[in-house]
Amino acid sequence: APAVGVLTAYPGRAPDGRPLVARLSGTSAAAAEVAAMALRLRVDRPGLGADDARSLMVQAARPLSGAGPVDQGAGRAAPPGAPPVAIVPAVIAGTRPARGALWVPVALRGLAPGVARYRLVLERTGGARWSEGTVKVVGGARAGVHLRIPGRGRFVGRLLLSSSAAVRGAQPLAWAPVFAGPVVRPPRAALGTPVVRSADGAVEAQVRVGLLRRAGGRLQSATLHAVRLWLVPEAGGAPLLAAGAKQPGAWPAATYRFALSPRLGDGRPVPAGRYRLRVTARGPEGTGLSAVSDPFSLGTS
Repeated sequence: APAVGVLTAYPGRAPDGRPLVARLSGTSAAAAEVAAMALRLRVDRPGLGADDARSLMVQAARPLSGAGPVDQGAGRAAPPGAPPVAIVPAVIAGTRPARGALWVPVALRGLAPGVARYRLVLERTGGARWSEGTVKVVGGARAGVHLRIPGRGRFVGRLLLSSSAAVRGAQPLAWAPVFAGPVVRPPRAALGTPVVRSADGAVEAQVRVGLLRRAGGRLQSATLHAVRLWLVPEAGGAPLLAAGAKQPGAWPAATYRFALSPRLGDGRPVPAGRYRLRVTARGPEGTGLSAVSDPFSLGTS
């Protein structure tokens, strides 16, 4: 959505009492325009759900010249029309498994009354097309399909829906962008070495989780999941879980600080001794990462 030099209201009033305005740039301006467009759509068509509205807005996007699909997504935001089918998810994406084909579940919701049959075609940008068969859609109901993303490596294209009775080459009635690629393992640098410090009787750990940096003119990003902190006894024995059992989701890339208590999360005391702090995490595709601190003292006697 337009996000450069957008004329917008500004807090306060000018000396002559007139309302103030200013030029605003950035995602705040773009988000406001898209939110207003979505609200208008939901008011005009109250039967639409959030997924339906998202699909209709993606389908209404207009392609930008000089920009590829990866850079522009579906295109420039425009007022939605009235396609007969909502596609969920509105943008179909997936990562390829190490072995076998990539199958992505997709739901088609009929937005027009009656029963219709649609032909599904998967189109690679600037390349080949694959027929994905036909599907029956009933107005107001959802029909589920499993879309097979062909080939290996990266795939960028569209899922096109046409009437099963339409001649080949006719304009699609509905569509969704499709993006797929191989599994990208997080770099080892995505998990920093934990540093443990003691001061005034308190023990604190600091560790960098995730990655967000510029390298070679590109932005590198890696988000980690299922972060755990373990106390590993220097004298041997089973590691003790210190933190992380209740935070299974994604952790935003940042440097985190943790207070290491002489008691574990379940209330048990930590035996006095020398420990190392082991931090473990997983990438989105399941790859495990681990980092270990230098020894430090902790626990109750």
